[in-house]
Amino acid sequence: MEAVYAVAVIYGLAFGAYYSVDWALGCDVLPNRQDAGKDMGVWHIAMVLPQSLAPFLSGLLLTLGGSKAPSSAGVTHYALSGYLMLFCVAAGLLALSALLLRNVRGVR
Repeated sequence: MEAVYAVAVIYGLAFGAYYSVDWALGCDVLPNRQDAGKDMGVWHIAMVLPQSLAPFLSGLLLTLGGSKAPSSAGVTHYALSGYLMLFCVAAGLLALSALLLRNVRGVR
């Protein structure tokens, strides 16, 4: 349990650092200070919408990779190929987001 606590502390610190830099970047690249509320709202929707769709799409990818019938306890076991597909898609999207972030003016 100590390892779980240690990882949770490290994760919390790293996520806090990432999130604060993310908001600072969002504030720095606003096109118009008078419309900051509207622009931050659109930016927030762009940040939260993928988080809302990810569970459905992840389940779809896992299912496409194959699964075994539910056990007597009702638990479905997915094939490793589904997880491989899911993590490859996630890595591809991460690389694409890093590439597209270069197009944001004022970041460099």
